[in-house]
Amino acid sequence: MERTPPIILNGEKEIGDGIIEYLIELSFPVDLDSGIKLESPRIRFRIHCALDASRQNAILVFHPLSFGLNGFARPGVDKSWWTKITGPGRCLDTERYCLIIASIPFLAEQTLPLSQKTKPSS
Repeated sequence: MERTPPIILNGEKEIGDGIIEYLIELSFPVDLDSGIKLESPRIRFRIHCALDASRQNAILVFHPLSFGLNGFARPGVDKSWWTKITGPGRCLDTERYCLIIASIPFLAEQTLPLSQKTKPSS
């Protein structure tokens, strides 16, 4: 089945420290294992660093580990467990890799409605 590309709701937005944020809305429904269908879910994600010429240095963190979008901890500035694994010379080396962290509905720090067609839960 061919899918139409996602709709970018807000374009590239520089939020500081070389981090760029996007908000997209998928133009197709997503069926969850629970049987729930998300109509046009929204996903916010942040990109730290840039793709290299081969465009093969990206690491996508799309997991409850991200708990939102604050995976880009700055050593000496942010007090987060992320500072132990992200940054120059660390496991997720920000001088070597383009890190992409996506928010996951229900675990994300923001409270966006999953779709314009549904209402946020109370």
